[in-house]
Order: sequence, then C-alpha cells, then structure tokens
Amino acid sequence: MIMDEWIIPILMAAIGSISFGMFFGVISKKLVFSALGGALTWGVYLVAMHFNVSEPICYALAAASGTFFAEILARIVKTPVTVFIITSIIPLVPGGALYYTMLGLLQGNQEVFLTKGSYTLSAAGAMALGMFAATMLFKIILGFLTFSKSKACD
Repeated sequence: MIMDEWIIPILMAAIGSISFGMFFGVISKKLVFSALGGALTWGVYLVAMHFNVSEPICYALAAASGTFFAEILARIVKTPVTVFIITSIIPLVPGGALYYTMLGLLQGNQEVFLTKGSYTLSAAGAMALGMFAATMLFKIILGFLTFSKSKACD
C-alpha cells in the first residue's frame, strides 16, 4: 500500500527530473541532485495532500521546498540555481490539465476549458508564488547571515 502511494510516485518524480536534466544538458554528476530535488518536491506535495491541504497550497509548498533546496545546493555545488530549480519543480507541472485546457479550447468545449484552465492557472500561480517566497526568504536569511558575519569581524 505504501509502495503504491508514496515510493513509486516519488521514484518516478526523481526519474522525470533526471530525464528532464539530461534533455537540457545538465552535467551527469549533477543529475543526482536533480533527482533529489524532484523527489523532494513530489514528496512534499504528497505529504501535503495526505493532510488534506488544498491543492494550490500543496503546489506552493512543494515549489517552495524545491526552490529552497535548489538555492542551498547551488551554492554548495557552485552551479546556477536555475539548473536545480527547473529540474526540481518539473514533476509538479500540471501537464495533463494544460493539455485538457487546450483540447477544450480547440473543441469549443467551454466547460472543460474553464474548469481545467482555472485549475492549471491556480497550480502555476501557486508554484510561482511558492518559488518567489522561498527565494525571497533565502535571500533574507543569506543577507542576515552575511550581515552578522561582517559585524562579528568588526
């Protein structure tokens, strides 16, 4: 039961992140970090869903965790943060909902278009908000640590 609900989806998210990283030429040594980021974001999403958190909040929390992970890792590995952010959040992208949004539009089915379109926009907006919040929080913490370090040297 746990295998079907947690381990396999998290493993698939990791594989998806690795595949996306390979497609965009991420250096093979850094693909492991991409996998960890994808597994982390999907794991956070699943945990939030398990506690009956609304879906947009799940997307925001998962994107924020992936972004925070990427910000930290980028400094450790000395790689641009976008390499890890993009590969970490790729499992969250609501591709199926976007497909059905466009299909509804092309077929003239307003109900499907509006239903799936609003879901897609709320998911994408929540992800963007989570990424923004995590980046800003990280910059504040980094600025505080830098300020504290410079004051200690005085």
